Amino acid sequence: RNISLLQCDFIYPVASKRTLGSRSDSASTNLTNCNYLRVIDCTFQYADGRPLVASSCDYPVIENNLFYQVDYACLAPNSNSYTLQLDGARGPIYRRNEIHIAGASESCRIDCRAYPDHAIVEYNYHTQTGIMQSDGATIQYPPGGCVDSINRYNWFLNLGNTGFRFDGNPAGEWGNVYRNVGALGGTRGFRIKGDNHEFY
Repeated sequence: RNISLLQCDFIYPVASKRTLGSRSDSASTNLTNCNYLRVIDCTFQYADGRPLVASSCDYPVIENNLFYQVDYACLAPNSNSYTLQLDGARGPIYRRNEIHIAGASESCRIDCRAYPDHAIVEYNYHTQTGIMQSDGATIQYPPGGCVDSINRYNWFLNLGNTGFRFDGNPAGEWGNVYRNVGALGGTRGFRIKGDNHEFY
């Protein structure tokens, strides 16, 4: 509980095992089951895999971090890879982060479907993401993702994937999305599935 990473520089924090003849998942900076986690003012650069996994955390705050040139291998255990994984999070806050050049189809995957607390995604800048995979979004809520999420003041530019996505079957509900700029020079701005969302 109450773990904070403040002003840390992670340079080459993840290496794939391709040169060893293995396609298994790369070891990531993994902070699973860390309640009240704070990752603030850090850099994650040149990671050949997922630079940060923060799953099953209550009230994590990922704020003002740079993710630069990450995940060209795209070797996550599922069909799509993730740059930043926030699965099973309760009340996550993802704020003022930059993702610049990332291979994975899902740049920031947020899945808090097991909990009623909403996610807050705001003031982020993502560019040149989805370079190696396209079936996803730079902000991705998977099927049955967060209810009542708040997504505001984000910029998603020059992407190889979608800017923002509520995925479906079952899809998320009651998402609030406003004042976002999506996918200029990219493929799609938004892919919205589900019910009772509000977009402005």
